[in-house]
Amino acid sequence: SEEIMLVRERNLLVFLYFLSFLLAFTTGKRVKGTLQSVHDWKFLARFCFKTGGHLGYNLAYPKSRCCQNILMYFDEAFQWDAAYDSNLNCTQRVALLNPRNNQKIVLDPAEDFSGCTDEFSTDTLQCTRSRRFVSALDRWWYLAVSRCGSTNGLYLEYDLHFLNPGGFWKREFSADEQGILETDIGFGIAMFLLMWVSFIWGSLLSQREMLHTTYKLYLVSIVLQVFGLSFLCIHYGVYGENGMGVDTLKTIGRVLSAVSELMFLVMLLLLAKGWTVVRGRLTNTSQFRLTALMTLYTVVYAAMFIWEAVAFDPGKVIYIYDSPAGYGLVALSFVSFCWFTFAVITTMKNHPNKRAFYLPFYFLFSLWFLARPVVVLVANHHLLDYAREKVVNGVNLAIVFCGYVFHLILTRPSAANTNFPFHIRTTQVDIAQEDENDLSHPYAPTQFIGVASPNSHELFSASRSSQETPQGSTERAFEVRKGRSREHGNGSQSNGRSSHGQHVPMRLFSGRPPTPPPSYEESVS
Repeated sequence: SEEIMLVRERNLLVFLYFLSFLLAFTTGKRVKGTLQSVHDWKFLARFCFKTGGHLGYNLAYPKSRCCQNILMYFDEAFQWDAAYDSNLNCTQRVALLNPRNNQKIVLDPAEDFSGCTDEFSTDTLQCTRSRRFVSALDRWWYLAVSRCGSTNGLYLEYDLHFLNPGGFWKREFSADEQGILETDIGFGIAMFLLMWVSFIWGSLLSQREMLHTTYKLYLVSIVLQVFGLSFLCIHYGVYGENGMGVDTLKTIGRVLSAVSELMFLVMLLLLAKGWTVVRGRLTNTSQFRLTALMTLYTVVYAAMFIWEAVAFDPGKVIYIYDSPAGYGLVALSFVSFCWFTFAVITTMKNHPNKRAFYLPFYFLFSLWFLARPVVVLVANHHLLDYAREKVVNGVNLAIVFCGYVFHLILTRPSAANTNFPFHIRTTQVDIAQEDENDLSHPYAPTQFIGVASPNSHELFSASRSSQETPQGSTERAFEVRKGRSREHGNGSQSNGRSSHGQHVPMRLFSGRPPTPPPSYEESVS
């Protein structure tokens, strides 16, 4: 049943939330920690500098391990790509640096520009200084620590502060992240206003008993998206002040956005199958397929968070979509689009009088399905490294916002909306079979009264008399189908049949309407 399917989906999303919460990891452009390794060369941190950016460092290590070096590589094939994850030894990796570019800091008190001091009262060398970076373009810089030929490895306590030129909106942010906070704030405000309109229209639908479960899924999705963006804005706002942010809020914001996307995807696939539009129940096969697809989505999202927390290698990966889990999400987007296309085509074939809704629905949301994977693939292979994350973030938010706008336009409760998909009240929904292809499905709209435009009362309410509607449409809208009548008893009156076995349709008169058959709303709520 739909109730079981939604309960399973809810459990998977709760699992994803807690998993991601527990695996929150620290990121930030102020990096503190201790490096301890048995190797003589080790990656430390990275940052995308604009010209004029600078690095402030405060380092400490035992005198017995003197003298260690800070190595600074930039993002060229003959520099970082050649040094990292290669078979070169420590000496060969150091030799890749150009001495004239001052890319090597020898942490020795004898070096004038190292900033190191020898406190004779302690066994520790303390190094404090800053370096300025100048380049024609924005560049990724990678820091490594070396002590070639060491027999006891590396040990370094570090406090690194990466800064770019500019004020609050730029200073603490790497060049690839500049603009993300402004973008999140802008879309957060826009989606809050859209959420407000959605609840107003949802209230109108509820008053007319037209607030179907698919619209409720849409409301849940947009609420989660607004809260997710709010948490992300708080994190990046604090980040702009101290370069650290609030990683727990960032993780919660990302998880809420992921859950929001999954809820919206479920809604689209249900509408594509005709649920709440031409049928009130899905077959067991359709429920199984949809549950399997959503489970796979959830597993891939969980894998992405786990991979980012456990196996993310900042020395090789620029941002999350440039990873196996990111490519997995791209592949699932194409699979979902194929499933969506098949479902819409099948529904339109069986119910051609719903083309007014499904044609624009398919066109608009095909763009929604395909835009994100196409943008990710283009960004990964054609955009510069420092532009990928902020471009993909902005485009993703624009795609999400457009999806909400598309749905709101198609389901707006207006008599002028000829694409409106719902034409029966939630308390009067009949159960339609998966393979029904007649034009008299129980969701069929009644005839509009008027010449120039539909009548709003006729659009959002059931007719009081069969004379106000086309012949037989009222009868069809409230009949109990032969295939389902056995579920409600075998009495001559309770199953809608006369004593001679003839089917007797149920009609609405000006008095109290007959009790409709059990609705899908009651089984899902």
